[in-house]
Amino acid sequence: MSTNPKTCNICDDRHITKHATDWCSECEQAFCNECKEYHAFSRLSKTHITIPISDFLSLEPSFTNFTSICAEHEAIKDEEKIIMSDIGTMWKKIDEHLDKLENDLRKDLSKEATESRAAIEVLVQKLDDRKSEIAKHLQQMKNLETYASDFQTYISLREKSVAVNSTETLMQSVAEDGNLEIDTLSLNFDEKINAIVSNIQVFGIVQVQKRMNHVPQIRQKVKQAQLVGLSRPEINSIDDIKLEFVKTIDIYSIGDNSKFAITGGSDHHIHIVDISRSILKVHKSIPTENSCFGIAYSDGSLFCCIYKEGIQKISLENYNVSTMVKFDLSFGYIAVLNNNLYYTDRNTNTVTCCNTEGELLWTFTDATYFTGPCGLSIDNNGFVYVVSSEMNRVIVLSPDEENKRVLVTDSEGLKSPYALQFDKLRNRLLVANNNSTVFLFDVLV
Repeated sequence: MSTNPKTCNICDDRHITKHATDWCSECEQAFCNECKEYHAFSRLSKTHITIPISDFLSLEPSFTNFTSICAEHEAIKDEEKIIMSDIGTMWKKIDEHLDKLENDLRKDLSKEATESRAAIEVLVQKLDDRKSEIAKHLQQMKNLETYASDFQTYISLREKSVAVNSTETLMQSVAEDGNLEIDTLSLNFDEKINAIVSNIQVFGIVQVQKRMNHVPQIRQKVKQAQLVGLSRPEINSIDDIKLEFVKTIDIYSIGDNSKFAITGGSDHHIHIVDISRSILKVHKSIPTENSCFGIAYSDGSLFCCIYKEGIQKISLENYNVSTMVKFDLSFGYIAVLNNNLYYTDRNTNTVTCCNTEGELLWTFTDATYFTGPCGLSIDNNGFVYVVSSEMNRVIVLSPDEENKRVLVTDSEGLKSPYALQFDKLRNRLLVANNNSTVFLFDVLV
């Protein structure tokens, strides 16, 4: 490089500007000639090896951006703050909603109590009026007994009987109308409120989600500070592929935190399942024309093996369905790489490759190598891995299907294998038996 934009970090701290001549990847600092000597003599850094600054600057930007502190660590603090804020926001919403319900209930209570009191006061007033009239009649009766003649008493009693009958009629109507019934107030809480108190045991669940770091990992040996580029191993020949057994796994639970698609087989549905929360939830169910078996995802679409229909594509944006390859498919699995589709057909014992336009590229069949093909997967170099459920083996095909090779057999424990998946990030092969036993292999080249 004609110009050297890097300055010595040590001199910068001393407010001195000097061009850097060397770079230490372990210290992640640039040094001038003078500071380089101190760096080489220091007890902590004398084992470090520096490289010319020009070599460091010539590296791709992705390799010069490594830092000793992972950005994810700071992200955890930010995520904690966001979650704390979300907790406060949710609590505020709940609190405001419950306050509103409480105020509405109190208003309803006040209204009912006021109306009941008013009705009681009206009734009491009516009864008080009748009480006064009855007291007046009683006093008049006493006066008649004391001062009136028999004839006057007779005439007055007839008049009083009419008034008494009127009062009796009023009291009877009050009793029959239910006006003498006593109002009482009681409260029944909504069952959902009681359920909140008894059923909800936690306010929420904090989940730690594992995801791959986008920063490549570099293993450094002692006394080695040279920066090296990371690249995927290229496989030029099918004979270069070697497997190393890692472990056997018994499947009993799902530990990922995301959405994934599963086929429902004979229920004619594809289910988008959300397991990001503690409760397994079907996010979306997509109907299919017939039984659906194999499924693959690429560029926002699902590619599915549909019984008697062939290969269909389902857009996850609008859920439109289109047929990519129309044929009488029995039972098959599918994989996608770039613009090519790879699928198995158990009835015809074939593995087929076509492009996304449905144009046939090749079909492989060889009963001496496999029968009953089921799951298949593609590695980064286009090699096709297929399980043979009837022959208890895994074979690999070259991208042009001209070469083939058996990789795993029943001697490694395969028994009616049905599915497999190639992990393109870690270069690992996962093979699953029909009895839920899973085998994990490192793919070595």
